[in-house]
Amino acid sequence: MKTPIIQRYPPELAEKLEEIKTDIKERMEEPNFDFMEVEEIFQEYGVEPDYIFEVLNEIT
Repeated sequence: MKTPIIQRYPPELAEKLEEIKTDIKERMEEPNFDFMEVEEIFQEYGVEPDYIFEVLNEIT
């Protein structure tokens, strides 16, 4: 089993990544969700998109 994001990164970054993960999950429930929005979500939180695959891997 993979170590959760919250345990792999410094606390401040891990907290933001968890918030991003929650936000993406909520938006995925919307019928008009486009995965191209994921990078924009990272920008909204001020986090580099380098972590996109880390977050998406935890969601899927």
